[in-house]
Amino acid sequence: MLLCKTCGVELDEGLDHCPLCGRSVHDDKKTLNAPLPASIFNKKTTAAGELYLLQRITWQVTAVLLLSGIIATLIIDAWVHKRITWSVFPISVCTILLSYAAVLALIRTGLVLQLIIGWIISTGVLIGFHYIFQDTGWMLRLAIPILFITNLMTMVLIFLMRSVGTKGLNVFAFSLFMIAIYCICLEGLISLYTRNQFFIQWSIIVTACLLPVTASLLFIHFRIKRNKHLEKIFHT
Repeated sequence: MLLCKTCGVELDEGLDHCPLCGRSVHDDKKTLNAPLPASIFNKKTTAAGELYLLQRITWQVTAVLLLSGIIATLIIDAWVHKRITWSVFPISVCTILLSYAAVLALIRTGLVLQLIIGWIISTGVLIGFHYIFQDTGWMLRLAIPILFITNLMTMVLIFLMRSVGTKGLNVFAFSLFMIAIYCICLEGLISLYTRNQFFIQWSIIVTACLLPVTASLLFIHFRIKRNKHLEKIFHT
């Protein structure tokens, strides 16, 4: 196997020049099989390390901001009401976001598995808060179902993204479609908690607005996919 001395690309038999950098294969041909510099093999490792470092820094900044919000709301609520009242809501949201941020930054595994781990931790947090703050039921009857639907919709969207071969406007179309379904589920869960019956109203309006846009994006995507040049679309 011949390797280009300049860029390290594998060269097929019979080539006179490297297809990437244009270096002549016959120039110092004896050195083409020499070991490549270690820097070539370390590029991917360096990039992965930089990405991991960026994730760690982002996690640290996110943790400081969320913990600051939790502490601030606790102090203000306790100072004004002499007990914990309204601060339970922002504390719960910030803790859930902190859980997901920690999983995404510190656990190096697949995205779907990260979401599952984050969902399990967040569900445990809500159950714990339910007993700590003597919740009246919204954490178990509303927050946990909403958390489950959010994770489920996100996983379905990830599956759709990975299953499509050609990515383009169809990605935005799938996202809008999942948002429409999520709004229907969200309003349905809220109505079940407040009215004890499944009732949807505003989510129908959202869906009616998003579905035509979704259909248009899919149409444009498949038209572009079938025609290599955009001008063909407007002449057919």
